[in-house]
Amino acid sequence: MINQLRRDVRAKHYKPLLLLITLDFLDEQKSFAPIIPAKKIVDEFEIIMRKIGYKKEHNKGWMPFWHLSGDNIWNLYSINHQIVKKTAFKLLKPKTKKQLLSKVNYALINLDKINYFSSTNKRAATRKQIFNLLKKDQDLIGNKILEYYNV
Repeated sequence: MINQLRRDVRAKHYKPLLLLITLDFLDEQKSFAPIIPAKKIVDEFEIIMRKIGYKKEHNKGWMPFWHLSGDNIWNLYSINHQIVKKTAFKLLKPKTKKQLLSKVNYALINLDKINYFSSTNKRAATRKQIFNLLKKDQDLIGNKILEYYNV
């Protein structure tokens, strides 16, 4: 799964960090549920990026939250539990955090990817793959994320 992510060279860290935050969120739950709250995850992305020294640039967690649906990691749903499609947005994708959160309330992990998230051991293996990907990138921001996670 990790090696199949489409990543923009300008923001290679976006999807890996968002997935790490998702894994952290799932680890905090008492029992597994494949429901990922949009605002909580996007806000945590921004908090971590500020902690590692990025206030505005490279700090748009709403983008990978949206784009992971295009990677078939999850589907996005509204507050009314309706699937959110590209056509919900004028330009076929949100252009701001506010736009995303006005339509998207949560993500539901796709069944064919659930195996990467469903247990503590599987999440640990997925986390290790993400860390290895960030190490391989040898990117400044990726390295700061690894430091944040004590890797």
